[in-house]
Amino acid sequence: MTSSTSTPNLTKPLATDATAGDAYWLLNQRMRLLATADQTAGAYALVETTIPPGDGPPPHVHVGEDELFYVLDGELALVLGDRRLRAAAGDAVFLPRGVPHTFANPGTRPAKFLVLSTPGGFDRFVAAVGTRTDPATSFDPPAVTPAAVEAMIAGAARAGIEMRFDHRADVDADLPGRTEQVWLLGQLARLKLTAADTNGQFSVMEVVTPPGSGVPPHRHVVEDELFYVLAGTYAVEVDGRREVVGPGAFLRVPRGAWHAFTNVGDTPARMLDVHTPGGFEAFARELGTPCADPDAGPPTAPPDMDRVVGTILKHGMELPARAG
Repeated sequence: MTSSTSTPNLTKPLATDATAGDAYWLLNQRMRLLATADQTAGAYALVETTIPPGDGPPPHVHVGEDELFYVLDGELALVLGDRRLRAAAGDAVFLPRGVPHTFANPGTRPAKFLVLSTPGGFDRFVAAVGTRTDPATSFDPPAVTPAAVEAMIAGAARAGIEMRFDHRADVDADLPGRTEQVWLLGQLARLKLTAADTNGQFSVMEVVTPPGSGVPPHRHVVEDELFYVLAGTYAVEVDGRREVVGPGAFLRVPRGAWHAFTNVGDTPARMLDVHTPGGFEAFARELGTPCADPDAGPPTAPPDMDRVVGTILKHGMELPARAG
């Protein structure tokens, strides 16, 4: 099968440790730029954010961007439109453009979360307004000055972010939860958000990989794939470059790039796996086996390889033996 994809639009697909990427203080939030609009031809940007207890921005609206939050550690109290929500580690929330929202850390220790925005550009706002810092240093927020606040508000206006200081939410709501999980090629895939949940923008899942398991070389025709390692150790290969990575490592695989990964540790490894645009959940549902009890382990029957290969090709992926 011959791909119709163009050359991947990122020459550096790997950011392979927990301190890679430029970092900035935006007031007293630290933001590490993992994927930028310049690297993704403007399609999206990904920022890892750490926020101290009690902190959070004023209510605001992104006029031209959708956002996706995934909580890595701690918890967030969110306002989304008229709803008040709580999100803990492992929760994913989609925030559509045009909807007033804000968030705060209600805990007693720093909270960490990913912000994936589409189209890209939020990263440029961070770099323009923020103060450069070293992501390897301990989390020690600087003092917030009136001048820094004024600069942030002015920069937000230029970036199409409107402040809504008087916005209030009056409905306590539960975070829409998705408990769907499937065994997929020997791994446990927990579906967090689908294309239907994100206006077609993203598919979001957590993947738990047993020792020695993984995914063989393949490539996506229409999707970029983003990996963020949550636990354990993976060996990853992207277009012939191999790295061994652990928690906090981020990898962006542009559409058309060959890639594979394996858990090279002796305990289960876990990663966040995001496809953009969305739709990958259709592949997971068709090829996967519904999982009612993760402790029971994956199915033991040998896979039907003709069905596996056929489903892979059906959902816009290619395998080396059939490429070209």
